[in-house]
Parts: sequence; C-alpha cells; structure tokens
Amino acid sequence: MNTRNLSPTSRHAPPFLPTLLAAVITSLAALPSLAEDFDTPQSFSPWENNTSELHDAHFDVNAGQAAITVNDMEFSMDGGWVHNTGSGGGLLFNLWSGKQDEVDHVEVDSAGSFGLQVNGGTVNIVDSQVSTHGDNDYGLDAQSGGQVALVRGVVATDGDNAAAVHAHNNGAAQVTGSALSTVGDHSAGVLLDNNGTLTLGDSQVSTSGDDSTAIQANNGASLQVSGATLETAGQGSHGVHISSNSAENSLKDSSVTTHGAASIGVMVNNASGSAQVQNSQIVTEGEGSHGLYTRQGTRIELSEGSQVTTRGVKADGAWTAEGGSIGITDSSLSSSGAGSAAVHAAASGTISVDGSQLSSTGSGGAGIHLDNGGTVAASASQIDSSNGSAILFSQGDQPGSQAQLDLSASRVTSDAAVVTAQTGSAGTFNATGSQLQAGNGVGYAIAEGASLQSTLTDSSLDVGDSGLLADVAGNGSLKLTSEGSDLHGDTRLQDGDQGLLDMTLHNARWQLNADSSLSNLDVDGATVAFGADGYHTLSMTGDLTGAGTFDMNTDLSSLQTDLILVGGQAYGAHTLVVADSGKEAGGDQLRVVGTQGSPGVFSLYGEHVDAGAYRYTLEQQGNDWYLVASGKNVVDPVDPTDPVDPDQPSTGPGDGGEPGTTTPDPGDGGNENGNQGGTDGGDQGGSSGGNQGGTDGGSQGGSDGGDQGSNGGGGTSQPDIISKGSNVALGMQSAAANLYYAELGTLVQRLGELRLSQDEGGVWIRGIGKRMRMGEHYGRAFEQNLDGVEIGADKAIHLDGARLYLGAMVGASESRIRFTESSRGHLDSTSVGAYATYLRDDGWYLDNVIKYSHMDGDVKVPTNLGQPVKGDYKADAYGVSVEGGKRIDLHDQWFVEPQVQLSATHFEGPRYTSSDGLKVRASDTDSLQGRLGVRGGKEIQLDRDMRLQAYATASYIDELAGNTHVRVNGEKLNNELPGSRGELGAGAALQVSRQQKVSLEVDYAKGDHLEQPWAVTLGYRYLW
Repeated sequence: MNTRNLSPTSRHAPPFLPTLLAAVITSLAALPSLAEDFDTPQSFSPWENNTSELHDAHFDVNAGQAAITVNDMEFSMDGGWVHNTGSGGGLLFNLWSGKQDEVDHVEVDSAGSFGLQVNGGTVNIVDSQVSTHGDNDYGLDAQSGGQVALVRGVVATDGDNAAAVHAHNNGAAQVTGSALSTVGDHSAGVLLDNNGTLTLGDSQVSTSGDDSTAIQANNGASLQVSGATLETAGQGSHGVHISSNSAENSLKDSSVTTHGAASIGVMVNNASGSAQVQNSQIVTEGEGSHGLYTRQGTRIELSEGSQVTTRGVKADGAWTAEGGSIGITDSSLSSSGAGSAAVHAAASGTISVDGSQLSSTGSGGAGIHLDNGGTVAASASQIDSSNGSAILFSQGDQPGSQAQLDLSASRVTSDAAVVTAQTGSAGTFNATGSQLQAGNGVGYAIAEGASLQSTLTDSSLDVGDSGLLADVAGNGSLKLTSEGSDLHGDTRLQDGDQGLLDMTLHNARWQLNADSSLSNLDVDGATVAFGADGYHTLSMTGDLTGAGTFDMNTDLSSLQTDLILVGGQAYGAHTLVVADSGKEAGGDQLRVVGTQGSPGVFSLYGEHVDAGAYRYTLEQQGNDWYLVASGKNVVDPVDPTDPVDPDQPSTGPGDGGEPGTTTPDPGDGGNENGNQGGTDGGDQGGSSGGNQGGTDGGSQGGSDGGDQGSNGGGGTSQPDIISKGSNVALGMQSAAANLYYAELGTLVQRLGELRLSQDEGGVWIRGIGKRMRMGEHYGRAFEQNLDGVEIGADKAIHLDGARLYLGAMVGASESRIRFTESSRGHLDSTSVGAYATYLRDDGWYLDNVIKYSHMDGDVKVPTNLGQPVKGDYKADAYGVSVEGGKRIDLHDQWFVEPQVQLSATHFEGPRYTSSDGLKVRASDTDSLQGRLGVRGGKEIQLDRDMRLQAYATASYIDELAGNTHVRVNGEKLNNELPGSRGELGAGAALQVSRQQKVSLEVDYAKGDHLEQPWAVTLGYRYLW
C-alpha cells in the first residue's frame, strides 16, 4: 500500500527528490502517523496515484465541493476530522466498481448537502460522528447502489427537510449500535426512497421537528429494524412511515414513541406495502396519533407480545381504512384519550385480532370501533372499555355500507355499553362462544337512525340486575338473535311506532329484571325468566311466536304478578312456569298473559300453582290467560279409590330438583263440554260435565240442577284443589296413625304364642316392617314405609286356672312417606308402654296395653319450580288397647281362635310453619279402631323341647272415629284416618328350646283408600 502525506509542490519536484522522499517515508513508516491539516478539498483517485490511507488528518474547508472525494479506489481514514463550512459536503465516495472503504474514529461536520455520501460500493463507518447543518442535508447518503454501514456512530442534522440517514436509488444503509437524530422540520431520522433499504439494529433514532418521521420509507424502499428505539417530538411526526412500498418490512424487539399531535407510531399506506411488528412497544401521546395505521391495500402484522399504547384524544391503537388491513396476534392495544379506540376499522378497512387484549379507558372511547364498511374479526381475545363502549358502530365515510364484527371465544367488558350504534351506522355483530358483560350498563345502545343485526351463539350477555340488555331510540333498529346463549338484562323500545327491537331466542335463556318492551319475540325451545325482585311486565308491540317457556313470579295473596302483554297476535305453544309466594290467595283469578288475539296456546308447567291451602290453574278467557282458583266448593269423597303408587304417575321434581307434573287425575269429568260445564245446567252446571265434575255434573252443578244441581258432582273434591303443602299436612296425620298402630300390633305379633310352652315370663324383642299405600281420599295418594324395633320384659303370675303376664316395653321406629309431586315426609317415633295379659287354661285370653309415643316429623315440599320448602314439628300420641279371644282346640292339634280388639288413641296434630310461610295447624284426633278376626292353625311337636305352631289369620279392621281436620293458613280442610279394610296373614311360632322362642308373621291388607302390600313381624323371646 502506498501511504504518503500530500504536498501541493510534489508534482514539479527535482528528479532527485523522489529517491530522497522514498527513503524518508520508508524510515518514517515505523513511526506513529502525524496529523496533517488541509484547508482545501482533496480528491483521491487511483489514476492520480494518490495515497489510500489517512491517519488523524484534519480538513477545515469552506467549499462548494466535498472536502474529501474518493473515486473508485480502496480508501481508509482513521482519526481526525472533516469540516466543510461551505455547501459542498463532507466525504464523497464514488465507488462504481464496488470498492469497500473505511472511515473510523472520524468527526464530520458539514454545513450543506451531506456529511458522507456514497455512490456504489460500500463505506464502513465505525466510531464516528457526522453532523450537518443545512436544509435538505443528509448525514449519511447512500445512493445508486451504494451502501453505508454505520457502527457505534452518531449522526445528527439540524436543518429542515433533512435526514440523518438517506438511502435511495437502490442505496442501502446498515446502522448498528448508533444514534441518529434530526432537529429541523419536515425531516427524518432515516429517509428511504426509490428502493432504498435499511437495516437498523440496537440503535436510537429521534426527531424533534414537526412533520419529522423517525423512519420514512417511500417508493419500494424496505427496512429491517431490530432492538431499536424510535422517538419523535414534533407534530405530524411519525415513528415509522412506509409509503408505496411493496416490500416486506419488519420492526422487532423495538420501541416507538411519538409525542406530538397527528404523530402515528407505525404507518403503512398508499397502494402497497406491509410491516411486521414483533415484540415491540409503540406509544403515542398526541391528539389524533394512532398507534398503527394502514390504508389503500397496505397491511401491518402485530405479534409476539407487542404492546401499543395511545394517550391522546381520538388516537386509536390501530386504525385502518380503504382496503388497508391490520393483523394482531398475541399482543395488547390500549387507548386512554377521549374518543379513542383500541382498534378502529374505518370504511373498507379490515382488522383481525387473535389471542390479544384490547382496552379503552378514555371518555367516549371503545375497545373496537367500526365505521360503515369496516370489518373486524376477533378470537380468543379480551376487549375492555371503561368510560365508553366496548364496541362502537359509527357512520363514517360510507353511509350506504355495512360494518361487520365477528367475535369468537372472547370476553368483552364495559362499564357503559357493550355495543353502541351511533346515528347513521349500519352493521352486523356476531359472537360465538364469548362472554359479554356491562356492569349495570347497556348491552346494545341503538341511537335514532342506527341499524344493527346481532347473533349471539353459545355466548352470554350480562348487564347486571339494573342494566338494559337493549335500548333502542327513535327509529333505530336492532334485530337480536340468541342461539344457545344466556342473556341477562331488560329491554327498552323508546318509540314503539317507529323503532324496531326484534328478539329471536333459539334454545336460549333471557332473564329480565324490570319492565321490558320490544317489537316482536320469537322463542324456540328458549326460556324467558322474570327476575325474582318485584313484578314486571314484558310488552310487545308486535307478535309472540314459537314455542317457549316463561318463568314468572306471582303473589296471589296480593294479586301481583309478572305479566306478558302482546300488542299483536300470540302464536305457537308456550309454557308458563309460575312461582307463587305460597301465601293464601287474595282473589279467585289473576291475569298473567294479555294479547290482541291468541291462536296460540299457553299451558301451566306442573298444571297448577300452589297458593296457600289451594291450587290455581291456567285458563283462557277471551284473548287473555288467567290463573284461576281450582274451586273451593269442596264435597266429601264419595266412592273410594284404589291406592296407587304416588310416584308412578308423576314426572315431578326430586327433592329440590326440576319441577314436575301433578299426578292424580282429578276425575273423569264430562265428555263434551269445557271447564265450566255444559249447555243445560244452571249457573255453573252442564249436561255432560266439566273438567272437575262427575260423569253427569258440571264443574259446580249437574245436568238439571240450579247452582248446585241435583245430579251434578255438587262441587270439586278436596284432593283436586288443595296445594302440595296442604296435601302433605293431611297425609302426615294419617301417617302418624299408621305408624302408631304398626307399633301396637296384636298379642301374637308382640309376644308370640305364650301357650307353646310353660312360659313363666321373659325378655323379648321384635322387629317390624311394613309398606302402606294410601289412596286418594281427603288428600291425594301417598306411600308409606315403616320399620322399627321393640324390646320388652314380663313376668308370669300364676292364678287359679290362669296366668297373668305383667310387662313393659320400649320401642323406636321410623316412617318414610312419599307423596305425589315429589313431596316427602319423615317420622321418628320413640315409645314406652306397659301391658297386662290374662291367659286362662280353658283358652280364653285378655290382652291390655297402654302406650305412649313421641314423634318428630319433618316434611319437604317442592315449589312449582322445584325449590324445597321445609317444615318440622313434634307431636305426641297415647292410647290403650284391649284384645280378647278364645282358643278352641280341635282334633289332631288343630285349633281355631276367634279374636276381637278395640284400640283408643289420642293423636296430637302436626303444628308448624314451613319455610315459605305456610302455617299448618292440625287438630288433635281421637281414634277408635276395632278389629274382628280369627286365627287358626296346627301345633307340631318336632322334638322333646322343640314345638312348632303354624297358623293363618283373617281380620276385618275399621276406624270407628277418626274424623279430623287441618287448618292451612286458616283454611279448614277436612280429613279422616284410614278406614275399613280386610287383612290376611300367615305365621309361625317355634319353641327352639326350653328357654327360647322365635316367631314370624306376614300380613297383607286391602280396604277403602288403602293397601298394605306386605307387613312382616319377626320376634324372639327368652324365657326366665
């Protein structure tokens, strides 16, 4: 390499001087380079045989040309400075053949044009500083295929229309670990033009002037930015602006901050171009300063945990229009300025969001903003808004087009409105598998002149207990379809004549908590639930169609109710699920549905509603539907009915389960006429009978009678009209008697056969089990299972020709009662008693028992909606029993024993108030039960100490008293203990040894209103 210091006189030196100078230079090569000062521009060219290396050279010129010009040669400058106070620039490299030159540790200061310019080839700039001071100046300028590579450098410009780095006309710039800055207006930290390229890494770029972008890429230019910090301070000063660029650009692991108004973080516009923004942070603070901006067919992809934050008024996190698009993946965007949105799709703009968070906290802002013609699709994302709407539709610049928002597997929250449609907007909003929530706000706020269609599929929309599901003003229009979704909130159609609020519910649920209004309602396998607080009206200006369920609340005691009002026609088949307060009704009927015409049908879930002591059914009167009393003109039961399994005809709920359908058929009724009887009766009667009459009677009268016609049913039977709570109260009276008498039993059941051996007394134990089915009588049918155990001891006293057994006993038993309609009862009994049994040798006997029982009862009754209502009580029972008979021995060890038994018992009636306030006050009951029977069998000697007696029994049992009543909420309901029946049994007593006996008896009984399918008594006696 040829290295030398230049001198203006060298060209015409004497002939001997070259030889001398060569020797001097050779001797100086081993010494440090000396700095030289130049005050005129220098040119270095291979054809001029110039030096190719400068060390610590100082250029201080004032020229209209570059201070240093290098023409297509290898060149390096290490140390020193280059100052040009003229307009010519600092260093100019014309490297047409692709040479690579070096500039290290050099300070360049230029008043005009450029700091360093390269045409073709490459210039590597390391640890250097470049500054320019003129307008339209460039710190580093790469053009015509030239490339600058800056490492650990500083480039600054302070003129207008300037750039720290300029790459154009296929020029390229590589900047690493450096700082680029501009001060003037209309400038750029990096300006790329006409296919210029930039690779920027681990560097800072800043601008402070107005309309000064950190990186500007135009006309096919491209950029790759990584680990950079970009910051602008002036108005209209963007972080990155890509225009008319068909290349793929990227911004990775970087941050972009703009402070001025109308200063966008990353902008791509004008016909083509795209940018990939990965793991980067974008912050804008000025008014109208969007985070991301695309239009005219351009696109930005935001991904890999990137964050966009805007703080200015009307500054959206992402904005697109006119065919622009933005894709957001695994990132977050937030806006805090008034009127700002996290994302905004204007006319013909498209935004996709996946796995990201969108939030807006500014007044009047939105998580998602769509102008007419804009499109947004969001999935697996979170959209939040405070002080504004989560989703906002506005008219924008295309009033004739529609906006489109598709949401899936996402969550939307707002403390104002979930969706707002402003005047002039038109759009479609579909959500699938998403949760929408506005705490006591509005679900859909539709302004006058706005139009929106929305479908929610497998989603939920909850606006709190005092929020509005939908609010439509003036001539606004909302068509809301819910497919398998859960809606919570009220609706308000402000102008029913002009506005439209149509709802379609398919396999969905809607709960309203206040009066609500809409145009048309179509329900298909859906439920509309009225809130539990207060009573509300659902009004429609149009029609009700489909087949739906309405969960309603009533208070028949105060005649208050939820109400459905249909301004048009009611079509289809609908079910009313009514929950009443359970208190005693204050009237005979209550309107629950009002229509202007009702070709459709309404039915009552469970067929009735309980109100205190009685039940109400649903009845159509004209165009309206009423809850009406089943009837309180009760007659005593006439013909007994066979007992039935109470749970077989019922599809009712379990304990606290789903509500069920009432079982017992209220009667055959008439064959031809309606609820209120036929044509020829009196005030209420009819020729062929109504639903509640007998075969010839009407609901209240007969075929020829007056008000209570002579041939009619004479009224409604009590089981048909009483509530579940009343029915259980009546049944528990009968169940207590059944349990008491099962414990009492007969002598043989209690002690076995005393004559089977020389029984001097002993200790005994017996177990009992029994099932009883009670048929409809004053109450409805029920089934009762009983089991228990008794333990006793006695001592025989010998008398003349007889023995007298004196004993005592204690026992414990329980009973489980199954009523119709999934009601349940339970009794626990503890008892104590004494007995005296007189047994003569000639066969006569007399058994006397006195007994006391204490019973703990509890009941559980489901409401019409299946919620459990509970009650519990304590009651006592005491009584005496006398049984007598004579054993007649026949030949060959056969015998027959006629028997008679009379039992008198006093039962305390159940008294309790159930959890729904139902007051039950049952009267005390006196029972007198008689039994006539016969027992016959044969004794067989099996061994010396083992003897068997096998026998069969037949008895007729009748209740000779037992009339009683129960007051439910003050209403008196008649009742009667189980009556006459026949009983058959078979048993055996076995003397096992001298001191041990066992006995077994099995019985079956059937009679008026009852059947005992089986009863078992198993006993053991140990003799003293």
